[in-house]
Amino acid sequence: MNEQRPKSPSTNRSQSRSRRPHQSSQRPHQRPEGRQRRSQRVYVPRKKRLVILENRHSFAYREDAVHKLASFLREKNFDVELLRPQGPKAMAIEASRAIARKPFAMVAAGGDGAVNLVARALVGSGVRLAIFPLGKFNNIFTSLYGPPSMARAREVIISDQTRTIDCGKVSGQPFFGSIGLGLLPALQRALENRSLPRFAMGWTRLVAQTVAEISRDHTPVKIDSYRFDLQSLLVNVNLLSYSAGLPLAPAALTDDHKFEVTLDMGVEGAPLSKVIRDIYKRKYFFDDGVRLYRGEEITIGSVKGRTLYLDGELIEVPTNTLEITFYSKRLKVCSPAN
Repeated sequence: MNEQRPKSPSTNRSQSRSRRPHQSSQRPHQRPEGRQRRSQRVYVPRKKRLVILENRHSFAYREDAVHKLASFLREKNFDVELLRPQGPKAMAIEASRAIARKPFAMVAAGGDGAVNLVARALVGSGVRLAIFPLGKFNNIFTSLYGPPSMARAREVIISDQTRTIDCGKVSGQPFFGSIGLGLLPALQRALENRSLPRFAMGWTRLVAQTVAEISRDHTPVKIDSYRFDLQSLLVNVNLLSYSAGLPLAPAALTDDHKFEVTLDMGVEGAPLSKVIRDIYKRKYFFDDGVRLYRGEEITIGSVKGRTLYLDGELIEVPTNTLEITFYSKRLKVCSPAN
């Protein structure tokens, strides 16, 4: 009756399990060096991811050029994702979604409008913007890197160098190159179905014809604490130097937190066509007729219903006043190797 029965195997297993926490508690102290080495390992991918968003409606779009770019990048050991959004809205959405895939950089293959849409998504994200210039003007590329060139674009895209540039907002709309009223929107329309003039004389004729078709509108302008009440043909606000293929803001710096404002003061003097010709020739002809100012906060009034040039796109202004300010965040862009 008092005979002790042998313990079952299950009882032995339960006892062995009860000892395991005590045994395992010793393990972290047995191989601390190995565990420490594993925690410090950093995974470095063999390939770097690049996302290309192409605008097939850009002025100088060539499918073969984009495919050659993708092949070149793959040969350089990049993991390339090529996206073809259907329209501006889709491009903005695709750019925002692609950020989650943490690319090395995002390439806007198109003109200034495409660059603007991709850049909007990238501001403050830490993802770098690269540009493959396929537009008519390519103002942003030219301002940052010089005359458009496929070879130059490829060199910049694969570079490990980065720079940070200022970004602006005009009544809530982001811009990265320039905005303009008067002459700039009119030039954009005049050049819609033709190439850019190749010589100064061509710009002189084009501007003279364009100016004859636009009016001097009443345009109050405030630049920081300075106020002007103007009848202007040209009101241009630049973050970068080029607008409509012209270096209208020659001293523009990319990260000084200053806008450069070119104003036609509405007074008698040299014809605007001569001013533009001299700007094209880099004589920078600024006098009492056309002036260049720098500032941090710009307000332009009496603009409702007028057309605004914004990074190569034309927009009808819905409000009577344009408030132009800086983004609190900046944009990272690819920079050529030193």
